[in-house]
Amino acid sequence: MTTQGKRLRDDRLRESFKKYAREAGIDANVFLHQLRHTAATMFMDNGGSLRHLAAMLGHKDMRSTMRYTTPTEHALKEQHAEHSVIHDVLKPR
Repeated sequence: MTTQGKRLRDDRLRESFKKYAREAGIDANVFLHQLRHTAATMFMDNGGSLRHLAAMLGHKDMRSTMRYTTPTEHALKEQHAEHSVIHDVLKPR
């Protein structure tokens, strides 16, 4: 909604997004859809479940949701540190 309570038009939202990107010094093509991908990846990085993310994004097929997210290096390291079987092998008895 706009500040006047009217429905926000898609083209105005895209224009504003690009304007703010320029003002932030981002010298690249930016698209609103990238925000959706970024938010999905951040959701997963923060421990959200793929099943819940799929529901929020309106995906019926989990493969669509998986294409939306990219595991970050930080998340991979965190998962490895928490779930690696090497901890079981090296655990003192």
